[in-house]
Amino acid sequence: MLFYVRYRLKNEKLADLAEEVHSGKFPYKAKHVFASTEDPFVGLTIWEANDQAGLDVILSKLKIFAEVLEVIPVVSAEYAQQRIFHELS
Repeated sequence: MLFYVRYRLKNEKLADLAEEVHSGKFPYKAKHVFASTEDPFVGLTIWEANDQAGLDVILSKLKIFAEVLEVIPVVSAEYAQQRIFHELS
């Protein structure tokens, strides 16, 4: 499953997060990572996990460095298109 996660980085934890990511200690790699143009401390990330419980494990580590603002389960555009065509037929 894919999850869209919007979060705000904690200023006082930026150096710690950078060290964990660069050293490989942060055990999770997001599929896509973006930042808000209005606030570069706001991250917009797509994570992949088997289920909500798997995402919760990732978020428990992320919450050390950021406040999680929003989590939305998402699907690819191709999958959504298939579902739409199936429902319309």
